[in-house]
Amino acid sequence: MSVEISKQPKDRYILRFPTHDQREALKQRAARNHRTMNAEILYLIEAGLRAINSQVSA
Repeated sequence: MSVEISKQPKDRYILRFPTHDQREALKQRAARNHRTMNAEILYLIEAGLRAINSQVSA
């Protein structure tokens, strides 16, 4: 089985958690939702943007 790897460069961003508790909470949330921490962060960003956009257009 071969895995196709995207040729597009990925943007990278270092996220600093002010407290270990925040990182741990995100890690637990990601596990509950069967996502990686990265996928959970992206999900939360997208959900936040949708919420903001729906408030602006209302």
